[in-house]
Amino acid sequence: MLVQVHIRGMQSASEIRSLVQDQIDHVLSKFEEHVGTVTVNVEDINGPRGGIDKHCRCVVNFKRRSPLIIEDQDDSVRRLVDRVCQRVSQNTAKRLARKR
Repeated sequence: MLVQVHIRGMQSASEIRSLVQDQIDHVLSKFEEHVGTVTVNVEDINGPRGGIDKHCRCVVNFKRRSPLIIEDQDDSVRRLVDRVCQRVSQNTAKRLARKR
């Protein structure tokens, strides 16, 4: 499983990249044989003005299924990443259970 993480418009990008990488690896480790690539984009939409402006888009490309796309927004990067990873885990489990 190859995980690509792209961070735009945020300070401490390496910390965020590490957080995303660890969370994705954790939630998808049990589905690793079904997942080809995962691309995660995290960006601060309007810069330092604040508000609900952190956006995350996660695309999970399966080896023999259509991709799963999860998007969300929040004012906290950590909450946003946690929520997106939780949704990725739940939706991946549902999708793989349906196809069996």
